[in-house]
Amino acid sequence: MLSFSSCNNEIDDIFDQNAAERTESAMKDYEAFLLADGGKWRMEYFCNSTEEGYNFIVSFRNDGSVTISGKNKYINDGENAAFKTSTSLWDIIADYGPVLSFSSYNPVFHIFSAPYDIPGTTNPDTGTDIDETGKGHEGDYEFRFMEKVDENTLYLKGKKSGYSIMMYRVAPDFDDKAYFEEVDATEKKLFNARFNRLILTTTDGERFVMTGGASHIMTFYPEAGDAVTQVCTLNALVKADGFSFPTVLDIQRANGEEIQVQHFIYNEEDGTAICQENDAVLTAEDYTNIINTVGYVWQFPQANVNGQFATIYSSIVSDVKKKLKETFRYFEFAYDNNGNYTLRFKSGKYTGMIYCEFQRETATTGRFVFSGECDSSASYYYNNIPGFKQLCDLIGSATVTFSSASRLVPNVLTFSLNAEDSITLKLQ
Repeated sequence: MLSFSSCNNEIDDIFDQNAAERTESAMKDYEAFLLADGGKWRMEYFCNSTEEGYNFIVSFRNDGSVTISGKNKYINDGENAAFKTSTSLWDIIADYGPVLSFSSYNPVFHIFSAPYDIPGTTNPDTGTDIDETGKGHEGDYEFRFMEKVDENTLYLKGKKSGYSIMMYRVAPDFDDKAYFEEVDATEKKLFNARFNRLILTTTDGERFVMTGGASHIMTFYPEAGDAVTQVCTLNALVKADGFSFPTVLDIQRANGEEIQVQHFIYNEEDGTAICQENDAVLTAEDYTNIINTVGYVWQFPQANVNGQFATIYSSIVSDVKKKLKETFRYFEFAYDNNGNYTLRFKSGKYTGMIYCEFQRETATTGRFVFSGECDSSASYYYNNIPGFKQLCDLIGSATVTFSSASRLVPNVLTFSLNAEDSITLKLQ
């Protein structure tokens, strides 16, 4: 014969309440949870599936008021992001369970749920304004409580849209404006429209292409797979420590299996972003692909060279001044209009091109090969100012190794022959 005891009393306590009483009890519980420890939270807000997510700092008070801070372009003029704080009212209401309601209009928050036209949206095909009157961003201002993930984390869903919303408790003295400045700084470290193609590499070495980082609408596909049939897209939110998707995103491997991603943390040590679900690493393209990209111009003035390069560069500047009465300005690697790779330079009012080729060896190493061929403008300098040929000979003398402080936005690249001889290139 089996005996049941102990836990019966707890079960009876719960089910002695009717549905209304249970809802009322849950409402009081969530209210206390929101107000605890200063009542201040960071909200990760998504209003639809095709628009980036937004950060809000929300401070609840037991007098029914709430202060919300945000920074985005819609708070301002639809083009330029601005920081703004506004106070309104909040409540927890009963609607098939407890619901968090931001119950009076807040110009920082309700712009995403009001059915107004969205400023600055245009049809990419026609260039005409898109009128969203009656729909707006289609976001929520009321949210169903889904789960207390832990004592400092709350999971909500939009009552209308069903989109996932996360809230994280912050300290009462949390500096709202400073946080958004941190987000802006992280954004610049993570994404740059000029490096649209990023690479996600798993711990087993498979590579996935990610595009759209700067727009926060990100697309993935396996580099060795099909960019059409194996593509997936999801909107993201950038925060101070990285970026996140509203839900888990299933990315197809080349073999049809899947990996899951949702949260990425920026790694200050090497300028990468690490996926928290599987330790996959997000970087830009290989340096040796970036240096050889059509349309990129990599410039190096005299201040950006070291070792033997500095000695030769100094002689060029001096000889050009002495012999030609010109001020030498810079060198740069770039493709010309005919698809030829060149070491280009500017001296006085003249521009010249010394033709070369870049040969990729690995992700970080390669060789510049010079034949001595120049355009008509560069020929005079190459044949009459010794430093020009010396510089080309030194650059082409051995394999060079590329490095950058940022693996995601490598707009400054350094290539080195050895520990002493190096050139730092800046993308123009």
